[in-house]
Amino acid sequence: MGQDSENDVTLVIWTDLALLPDGQTTANTVVSPIRDEIYAGLTLAS
Repeated sequence: MGQDSENDVTLVIWTDLALLPDGQTTANTVVSPIRDEIYAGLTLAS
């Protein structure tokens, strides 16, 4: 879950706890493209 109080945005990603074959967590993999859509045009640190 993440909250951006400046822009009044709360983001909740619901996934299981399994790791992907490359060792990354599913939530971190899913949130990146969603975050890029919400904040289109901005460069965000991961």
